[in-house]
Amino acid sequence: MGAEHPRNISEELLCGIWEEVLKKEKIGSNDNFFEVGGHSLLATQVVSRIRGALGVELPLRVLFEASTVRELAVRVEQEKQQGKKIRIPELKAVAEAGRQPLSYAQQRLWFLDQLQPGKAGYNMPWAVRLLGPLRKEAVWWSVSEIVRRHEVMRTRFSRARRSSGAGGDGSRGSSTGRG
Repeated sequence: MGAEHPRNISEELLCGIWEEVLKKEKIGSNDNFFEVGGHSLLATQVVSRIRGALGVELPLRVLFEASTVRELAVRVEQEKQQGKKIRIPELKAVAEAGRQPLSYAQQRLWFLDQLQPGKAGYNMPWAVRLLGPLRKEAVWWSVSEIVRRHEVMRTRFSRARRSSGAGGDGSRGSSTGRG
């Protein structure tokens, strides 16, 4: 690791991002993200930090295509030169209208699930020990209330066909507010 020093500010910033995310010291410009300990879940963190530090929105797949600091810096500079501004969509409540497009975060998670189906890296399992007698009605009411108040708890993801018919099997994710 760290064989070649960064040549420009983009490479230097990317090295710093990788060092933070990978918890490694002295990442070099020719280091390959996946060979120095990176994986798909950490890749999402890198893409998010690039957005924040460099103001560039990169699809997650770019890190798989340009997996060295030097290659990624070239892609970042290309995006900057195109003058694309990060477009953060305004959050608006929508009436329940059936299928909705996935958010950027949901698209990234869907992509990761396609790479490693069934992995639970984003689940946060935990247990709580309750003392005393169990009141089933209270548990049922509590869970029902959480589901009623938080739409994300009623959301399910399914595959939908693209109308353009372009690419692979033509499927993409979509979400519905009912499960």
